[in-house]
Parts: sequence; structure tokens; C-alpha cells
Amino acid sequence: MLYLIPGRSPRSLIRHAERQMAQPPLDPPVADVAPDAETLTPYDQDHLVTYVRLLDAEAEGADWTEVARLVLHIDPTTEPARARRAWESHLARARWMTEHGYRHLLRGDVPN
Repeated sequence: MLYLIPGRSPRSLIRHAERQMAQPPLDPPVADVAPDAETLTPYDQDHLVTYVRLLDAEAEGADWTEVARLVLHIDPTTEPARARRAWESHLARARWMTEHGYRHLLRGDVPN
């Protein structure tokens, strides 16, 4: 099982975040590039489930093209550069959430 922070599963982080803010959409559309702000953004709030799905896929060793197609809804066959850029940036943001962003959620520092 993948843990975002010691002793907290991705699902427990989502449950905690839901108590702090409105429930994030389960499958929102994604931008070509994820944010790279040093604080939690409204986009992050809306894409918590997407980030967890990306981290789970990485932990399972899923091929990036499959993840781009199933999680990000970008076809890597027809748009390989866009799919790769979106996958890389969203996975990087998901990792940022495990290292830094979760602190904003735990403190209740959620954007409006």
C-alpha cells in the first residue's frame, strides 16, 4: 500500500481533506500542465483524487501511456507530447503533495 505520509493512506488523506473543504470531483478534466505553485491551489483541491490515482499507478508500475489515457484522458497515440507533459507535470505535483502540499490540507489552508 502506498503511504503519502507516515501512517496515513491516500484515502485517509482524502477523507481528512474532505472534512476541511468541499469534496473534490472524482474525475475532473486536467490541464496540459499541473500547477507548480508553492501553495495549494484550487486546481490541486479539485484534483486530489487524480493525484492519488497517479501515485497508485506509479506504485503499481503502470505504463505512463496507460495512465495518461485512463487517468488524464489524453490519448498518447494521437497527442504523445501533450500526454507525456501532462503525465509528468501531474505526477510531479502529486509527489509535491506528498512532501509539502499535505501540510496545507492538514492546517486547513485550502484555497477558495
